Amino acid sequence: MGFSLHFMPVERDRLVEPDRAGLAAFLDTAGLAVHADGSGLYRTSDESALSFDGSWTDLTLDPLDQDEPVTGSLAHATLTADECSFVFGLCRAGRLMIINAQGSPMYVGIVGVHDPAVFPDAEDAVLIDSAEELASALGRGFADFQEYRDRVLRSSEDNA
Repeated sequence: MGFSLHFMPVERDRLVEPDRAGLAAFLDTAGLAVHADGSGLYRTSDESALSFDGSWTDLTLDPLDQDEPVTGSLAHATLTADECSFVFGLCRAGRLMIINAQGSPMYVGIVGVHDPAVFPDAEDAVLIDSAEELASALGRGFADFQEYRDRVLRSSEDNA
């Protein structure tokens, strides 16, 4: 399964300033840096390309020192646990919204980071709270994600 994802600091219909310091801290903690041309991420320890589960990834991120808002993309997302964990962490750190180029949900925001009022299309958007929810929202479709979320909420209410 391959998805094309974009990461953008979006509010309604415009790009806004991301959290560059948050992105820099996230990348530093992960031991990664951005190629100066924005072509991808590499490990600072040995300059090897970023990979997930032993496979190279085509995740790109704009240089953090550019004047324009920083955006990124993942042309061939596979939604493995490692990949989803990285994407979720990156987007949370930089306050980037995940844009699903395949369709519904088109906009994936993060609880505590994105206000539902900033989605370009609230009818085609969802808020997630973990890497697992990201995989569920994109991998099985929005209806399955809502069903999963409802089960979790019911379960927590029953245990309260």
